[in-house]
Amino acid sequence: KLAPKDKTNLKELSDVLSNTKITFDKDSDIPKINDENDNINRTVAILKANPTFGLQIEGYADNTGSEEHERDLSQRRAYNVKQMFIDKGVPENQISTVTYTVNDPQFKQNIPDGDEHRCAIFRILVK
Repeated sequence: KLAPKDKTNLKELSDVLSNTKITFDKDSDIPKINDENDNINRTVAILKANPTFGLQIEGYADNTGSEEHERDLSQRRAYNVKQMFIDKGVPENQISTVTYTVNDPQFKQNIPDGDEHRCAIFRILVK
């Protein structure tokens, strides 16, 4: 059960991440970050102050290449976003990655039609 302070921090993390968009150019694994409000650094500060919080980074790719190529690209995308957080001081054990391509059922559940398919999405984990 979360303490009131943890619930407040969790809500702040959720709010910050909901306003953080990371996309990628076609066939690229270099993150493009729209971070007008310094949300990445705010996320880093919250994670570092709350070691029971974790972040799952989901990497996505579209269907412009082979399944093997797109899965590899999704992995590299998720890894590069994870590495960005590690480079900013978040312990590696607080960050996990998963990857999806258009052939995975989770893709259709998590990426509505018309949304950017070349992206990274965050899920908050609480240990």
